[in-house]
Amino acid sequence: MEYYQLIRDMSKFNLRLQIARRAKQVNISEAARYYGTTRKTVRKWVRNYDLYGLRGLKDKKRAPKDIPHRLKPEDERRIVELRQRHPSWGSRRLIERYHVKGSHSSVSRVIRQNNLIKPKRGSVGASARTYLNLRKRCIFLRLAK
Repeated sequence: MEYYQLIRDMSKFNLRLQIARRAKQVNISEAARYYGTTRKTVRKWVRNYDLYGLRGLKDKKRAPKDIPHRLKPEDERRIVELRQRHPSWGSRRLIERYHVKGSHSSVSRVIRQNNLIKPKRGSVGASARTYLNLRKRCIFLRLAK
């Protein structure tokens, strides 16, 4: 039996339980050969089963428990406050004048996430810009004839 084929056919939890039980019945090398996996994998599931019981065979969460470089909520509130007070200032100026914590990219992210960036007035959209460029080219070609 091939481990990766089995993992597709049955639940991961049941397969891990079978691997751990087989390793206890025979030995680790025999269980690894039987399931077509490595001894290291078998040892891992046997150890988890011995330490934590059935809970040790479940998938663990992969998301980080904390993000050390993330801004604190009070710092984010301060950035939002300052940006509302000075709507034309960007992240670099806020950091420079008020010594806000964080990099300019993290301050920019906070500003963006709180919808504090206003679109520029009179900016032409991409489709209108394309149309104007084509029109200029046509005028240029007519003059060239």
